[in-house]
Amino acid sequence: MTTSTVASSFVQVSFEDASAPPPWLQAAVEQGVVFYDPEGRPAVQNEQVSFRLPPVVYSFLICLWTSATAVHSFSARSLTHITHQRLAHQETWGGLSDALQSAGEAISSAAHDVVGSVTDSAAKALLGDRAVDKFELPPPSIRQINIQVVTCVGALLAVLGMGYAADVLFPAKKVLTRPSYTCLAMLLGSYAILIPGLVSNLFEFLLGVQMLGINVLLTEVDGEPGPIAESTFGLVKLLCQTGGYVGAVLVVIYAMVIPSVKLIALIVAEIWRDSEDPRQVQKSKRFIQVVQFISKWACPDMFAYILLLYLFRHLDGAGGIVVAPARLGIGFACFSIFCVFSTFSTLMIQVPETSDAVSEEVARPAVARWFGTENIQLVTAALTILFLILFGMGLAMPVMILYLDSNLLLQPRGPLDPSMKPIIDTLHIEDLVNSEVTIFSATSALAAYIASGELNDIFAVVMLTVFVMALPIANMFCLLGGAWHLRSKEPDTAAAWQFLRHSKWLKHISMLDVFIMGIIVVTAAGSAYSQQGVLFGVMIGLWILLLAEATHYFTHYQVHDVYNFLEKREIEVPASKVPAFTEGLDKVRAFEQSWSNKTAPGSTQLLESSSPSTSLPQAADKETTQAGAEEPSRNSQRRVDLKAYVQKMYFALLREGLEPNEAAALAIRQAAQADVQRDPQTATPEIALPAAPPPLAGSQRCSSTAQKLKQSQQKPGERQEEVTVSA
Repeated sequence: MTTSTVASSFVQVSFEDASAPPPWLQAAVEQGVVFYDPEGRPAVQNEQVSFRLPPVVYSFLICLWTSATAVHSFSARSLTHITHQRLAHQETWGGLSDALQSAGEAISSAAHDVVGSVTDSAAKALLGDRAVDKFELPPPSIRQINIQVVTCVGALLAVLGMGYAADVLFPAKKVLTRPSYTCLAMLLGSYAILIPGLVSNLFEFLLGVQMLGINVLLTEVDGEPGPIAESTFGLVKLLCQTGGYVGAVLVVIYAMVIPSVKLIALIVAEIWRDSEDPRQVQKSKRFIQVVQFISKWACPDMFAYILLLYLFRHLDGAGGIVVAPARLGIGFACFSIFCVFSTFSTLMIQVPETSDAVSEEVARPAVARWFGTENIQLVTAALTILFLILFGMGLAMPVMILYLDSNLLLQPRGPLDPSMKPIIDTLHIEDLVNSEVTIFSATSALAAYIASGELNDIFAVVMLTVFVMALPIANMFCLLGGAWHLRSKEPDTAAAWQFLRHSKWLKHISMLDVFIMGIIVVTAAGSAYSQQGVLFGVMIGLWILLLAEATHYFTHYQVHDVYNFLEKREIEVPASKVPAFTEGLDKVRAFEQSWSNKTAPGSTQLLESSSPSTSLPQAADKETTQAGAEEPSRNSQRRVDLKAYVQKMYFALLREGLEPNEAAALAIRQAAQADVQRDPQTATPEIALPAAPPPLAGSQRCSSTAQKLKQSQQKPGERQEEVTVSA
């Protein structure tokens, strides 16, 4: 179909079949908007049908698609100008654009007549259920959602209060190595909130257009026009129905599989924590570490829904013909609460210490190989600057785009006849409704949305500003502080640890990586909304943020690896002393084995028999024979701590230059002595050090330790006097 102006009072419309004009034109004739003039003109001339159409009315219909304000309040002068600018450069529309340029006041007076001529009954006849009185989302209302959010938060705080009260009132009822009651309450409370989050609405929106003062609803559910409100289960079902299997798998993994794996792994880890089998204790440690790593990955799509909220509201507030109200549902609040509190609860669980973590070889980190450990602070500073540059660019550039398919306006998906597609394509409607988002713009807009009274907007702002933006930056500066204390040839690992222990927490709860994955997941799941004409895409800002997060990861693990390397670095043993070194290490390991097998009493005998010339395995066998009783198991974690303590002491003394046999004897004496001091009468291995020993590194601290241990060996009568290890 093509159109052209023949005279000031006529418009020629060309059809493929001149005898069958499109239904929209027939409806216009019936409504009296278009007048067919058979007199004085042939009805058909070169397959062209002439209709008497006032140019002002035709101009209004064309300008309807390009207006920047609602139809019922448009400005005729600005409307004419916009249309003229769009059409003046096209030769086909030259005559029409000239007519529009001089028709300002005429349009203003005629537009109201046109709008008034299209009655509600006619709109219902043409559009059916798509014609609505007003655009509004279904219940629950914002007030009801706020009440549900407050109820969830209040219930969780009540459970936390009960856990804290149990810790205060019943401190002896729990094993020291087990999670606290507060930790358990936080974990179980967050899982209780997750359950309604799976079936509640996460995100609700609708799309509509305003045509000639009529509200036309474009979105549909199960073939019926209406708003879209999807829960997690509903989204997975819709993705499977629309062929979005990749998106469905990702949603299931992150929203359902990971929370289930976390809970099962924690239960198994707590069962194995106090096992007598060192391999099960080691598995318990690995399980807890894996859970702490994956805990924050339970809901990456929450961040994408935050951006979608901004995109739809930005489109809705642009003042064009497209209307797109949207809001976050109670499911969003439930998932956000679960993600944050379950992550904190898993980080509160103590990781079991195992002896093999001390003796295992630690490879020299890449940064240490390339630049040396003395330059670690310079490398970390350079990586921090690179991260800040990339991070700032990623925050300021678009990371996601929402755009509408113009075909959603055409039948059978929309209200317009397919014959109007050339007009829609010419006016570039898709360009008018495209919406991009940056993290900066989304954060500032969401902060303004808080004034509307939606509590979910507060959650959204906190998730973006704190967990996505602030915590990664804080972690980079913690890494920089730790690297500063590791820079010299005599690194202060104790001071570095004060920064790096905070860095571990910050890495587990910073969610820039989760944010990036969330956008990818929702984009992959976009096929669920493609039938509604809503399409999503990622933009360059997301890939820049991905580079920034890769820099964050690399810096974090390199600095921590350098710290671990300096704590467990290899001891250079001359070839002539290798047999003695091996013998001393065998003694330490034999002591560990005897410590695991012995029963009360026995530490004193082992202490008296452990001299540089005594074969420790024989002493262990002798002690085991004398004991002959079954080993108590109420606190085997303390045995693991003490075993780790012995090896740390042994290697620390070797670094001080002690002979291997002497270092082994002193380390064993100190470990057994600590056990005797805890319970002089029974000396049971279950009652060992009150806490895990501090890291031993640095010549000053090791010298102090060696000196005190030598004094303890020279005065055996005072061996029960406590020997402290400075932190």
